[in-house]
Amino acid sequence: MKLKLTVFVAGAMALLALSILFIAPPATAQTEATPTPPPAAATPAPVLLTVTGVITNGTPGAANPGEGLAVNVYTFDPNGAMGSITTLTTTLSSDGTFEIKDVPSQAGWQVAASTTYKAVLYSSSLATVVAGQTTAKLPMTVYETTADTSKVSVEQMHVFFDFASDTLSVVELYIVSNSGDHAVVNPNGTVEFALPTGVSNLQVQGELEGVDFIRTEQGFAEIRSLAPGSGGLQILASFDLPYTGQLSFEQKMLYPVAAAGVLVPEGGVKLTSSMLQDEGLQNMQNTPYRIYGAVDMQAGSTLAFQLSGQPSAAASTSGTAATPAVGGLDSKSLGIGIGVLGLVVVILGVWFYRRQARPTAAMAGGRSKDDLIQAIADLDDAFENGEMEAPVYERRRAKLKSELMELMASEK
Repeated sequence: MKLKLTVFVAGAMALLALSILFIAPPATAQTEATPTPPPAAATPAPVLLTVTGVITNGTPGAANPGEGLAVNVYTFDPNGAMGSITTLTTTLSSDGTFEIKDVPSQAGWQVAASTTYKAVLYSSSLATVVAGQTTAKLPMTVYETTADTSKVSVEQMHVFFDFASDTLSVVELYIVSNSGDHAVVNPNGTVEFALPTGVSNLQVQGELEGVDFIRTEQGFAEIRSLAPGSGGLQILASFDLPYTGQLSFEQKMLYPVAAAGVLVPEGGVKLTSSMLQDEGLQNMQNTPYRIYGAVDMQAGSTLAFQLSGQPSAAASTSGTAATPAVGGLDSKSLGIGIGVLGLVVVILGVWFYRRQARPTAAMAGGRSKDDLIQAIADLDDAFENGEMEAPVYERRRAKLKSELMELMASEK
């Protein structure tokens, strides 16, 4: 019986290839006439918004937040310098509403609100300002908190490989949900992920160790809270394992996993497993990938398989075009759209490309100057795309900038 997982992986592979295609350095062009630049667009007239909203408690039986709760409102130009963020603060009224007048903005800018309730940061959705708009409504829902993870599950887990001499780089994508009615939060580790034994060079895309995640005896844990809802956390982690032609891979699942997929470049490397089902090949230009999947894994179970052999020269994780090939599938639903997975897989494609293209600069304090500059650029991109709240963005950017300045000062 085929898995619905294959549909998502097929689309993911296509997006992976396209993401690498679009971010790859352009080939040297032949000399040609310089095109006439288009006329400069007129600058939109500034507007002053009145931003309002209501904050409700989504935990059944719990009281709504009380008067005086601080609320921040942010406006920024998604196409401009990220230093141009405007932040204004107000407090909640007794009826659970807030209002800020004369918020500076322009057509095409974005506006959002955030609040911190019981040590958990919540934010509204991003709203784009349109011409003539003078008001913006930004409702938010907050929740009571718990450290109980019994309602946490992994909707999707995807495992990708990149083979190098004596080393296997593993990239894992988790899409995590909370089916409860409380936000899960624990400063000592909200959601934990076990890793195989012997890993090195652990990295979490777009996150800082000690700020966003911590190491644990079993692997690593997210410090970020997990509000109720589907796909509240999307985590892209990478690590290295020694590989000399044989590997027994075992990774414990600490939460139920609705669907897990493992992608192996075809040609030289063989995967054997009693728990994973062979879903066939997904063809990319010059590079076929064999897909293996499992569904409905229970908490405490182990993702286990064996790898053997060496990849052929054609087996590469950085193809440049895709030719999807999807067979007949059953109706096993994973509960999350291809658009959400596609967004994260584009990030995965960027990770693969940058990992291969980044020079081996001398490292100081664990990261080179180029690494830090790239991390700041990645963070700016994520914020511009609405993937994180402004307070989180500002905190991470300040830490990266401080680390960069310290490194540059030490080089003088």
